[in-house]
Amino acid sequence: MPHGFGGEEFLLAVTGLDAAQARALFERMRQRLADIQVDAQGTPVRCTASMGMAMSDEAPSRRALLALADRRLYDAKRQGRDRLIGP
Repeated sequence: MPHGFGGEEFLLAVTGLDAAQARALFERMRQRLADIQVDAQGTPVRCTASMGMAMSDEAPSRRALLALADRRLYDAKRQGRDRLIGP
């Protein structure tokens, strides 16, 4: 279930997957975005995605789960962007 979450941030809640399956799904999404090139006034721009992933068993509440995913998102950005950080 996608949900806008701030200016350039989106929340995507996925059910029925274990951590390895979720990681594979998000990596495929990241790779597909990387394949997109946009023309910005004559300059090609590649799309990237920094992602923070958290599993429901990693936190005691939804709020804590969201905070964990958010921390991981910012870790991904600090480590150079265009990557997935998670379990």
